[in-house]
Formats: sequence, structure tokens, C-alpha cells
Amino acid sequence: MATVDNLTIFYFTGTGNSGKVAEWISQVADELKVPCESISIANIDRRNFSKLNLSSKPNSRFLFISPTHGFNYPPVMMHFIMRFPKGTNKIALLNTRGGLRIGKWVTPGLSGIAHPC
Repeated sequence: MATVDNLTIFYFTGTGNSGKVAEWISQVADELKVPCESISIANIDRRNFSKLNLSSKPNSRFLFISPTHGFNYPPVMMHFIMRFPKGTNKIALLNTRGGLRIGKWVTPGLSGIAHPC
């Protein structure tokens, strides 16, 4: 398994759940001594990627976290991903969605194409 040089998390959150997930993943990366930066796409210029420090290291990883909206990512995250510079680094997509608890049973939330991988 290849080591990870660094992890950059881009997240969009409405209620705070996706931001919390980004925080948890950042904490785990810190425990594993993996440099990690967590960036809310609501706080950046989403059209100018030159201002972002996108590493060209071969073992850099990018993670996109967003809630499900209408059975998909919200348009703001979809547009961000579509404009993201092409490269050879590995990426992962993660969506947060509500589930349902029935007694001791926990069901996953419903989503349509929010699992593009």
C-alpha cells in the first residue's frame, strides 16, 4: 500500500454534518501523521484554483465531502468538482445523508446517484 504524502479535504455543508465529518477525518489523519488540510468550498473562490495549494506530489489525495441534495450532490459541489483541475492524484467522494433508526436497526439514508464511484 502506498503511503499518503498529504490529504486535502474539500467540503460543503449546510447543517454542519459534512463539516463535522471533515473534522473527524482530519483528526484521524493527524493521528496517522498525514498532513491534512480541510477547506470549506463556501469560503473560497471556487473559480480560481490557482490560489489553492494543490500538491503535485504523486501520493497526494483529495477528498470531496458533501450532503445529499435531491438524490445527488448539491449543484455547488457538482460545479466545484467539474471545474477541479485534472491530474493523476487519487480522489474520493463521500456523501453524508440522513438515516433512519428503527429500534436497534439503523438504515442508511436514501440516495440516488450520490455514489458515483
